[in-house]
Amino acid sequence: MSEERSTPPSSPSRAAVRRSEIEDLLSRLPGVLAVRLSVNDWGAIEAVHVLATIERGAKQIVRDIESALQARFGLRLDHKKVSVAQVSGLGPLRDPVRPELTGYVVQTEATTGETRVEVTFGDPRDESARWTGAARGGSQRRQQARTALVAVLEALRPLLVQERELELVDCDLVLLGEQEILVAVFALPSGRGAEPQLFAGAAPVGAAVVEAAVRAFLQVYYELVELRWQRVRRSPAYRLLELGRRLQRGPGGDAGTTGGAPAAPEALRGPAGPVASAGGAERQAAAAADWEGRGEEPGP
Repeated sequence: MSEERSTPPSSPSRAAVRRSEIEDLLSRLPGVLAVRLSVNDWGAIEAVHVLATIERGAKQIVRDIESALQARFGLRLDHKKVSVAQVSGLGPLRDPVRPELTGYVVQTEATTGETRVEVTFGDPRDESARWTGAARGGSQRRQQARTALVAVLEALRPLLVQERELELVDCDLVLLGEQEILVAVFALPSGRGAEPQLFAGAAPVGAAVVEAAVRAFLQVYYELVELRWQRVRRSPAYRLLELGRRLQRGPGGDAGTTGGAPAAPEALRGPAGPVASAGGAERQAAAAADWEGRGEEPGP
């Protein structure tokens, strides 16, 4: 007689989540500048070290981190494992968002001649990220160009971390040879009574004025991003973070970096799954950021 043996059903395995995915998600939260995870040999998250601005409270940042991990990856994290160092005068330490135009609508009222332009941008790295802006203006071609520039600026203003006061000064359509060119000038207040900084973008106009407005503004956007990174690289906090990365790699170690950025770590699973072991250098770098700003270990 054969003996039948029942096998207990195996519990469903948690889908693998890369450590880089978690750090990228958390670095997009409002007020967060940089994120580093420390884990133990069994795959559990030991600590989340966060460098943030002083615009939002540390406890709110911690709650955002808990909610984001639970909603996106189903990971539960004790708030005591999150440490937040807050500094002033820094822009984001993560790779800047490279927005792409995903669609636009141009509507002109037959009775009033008023034109409404709405533009929508997306993030190629995050399908859920969307930015939309709209503006109204006249129906003439130059007026439509100005309206489109304002709509683009309003859509992407959330990405202007330290440049939210950027405003359109003027624009014009000029003819160079047989090519119509849209030229736009933007101003960023400098404060303390100084003259505002001026930025200009230009793009050839084809069949769609809106697309030319997008290209012209993105020239200004990437110039602002580059200036922001120059300020960040000169800051003491950034140099401390870079020191922490070098300490993590160790003498003669190779972190597999690409273009100067930290390598993508090994796959990360849930609290009970395996995860790549990370050194404690990030903890030193994040804590050392107190030297420039103020640090706070948030409570519940």
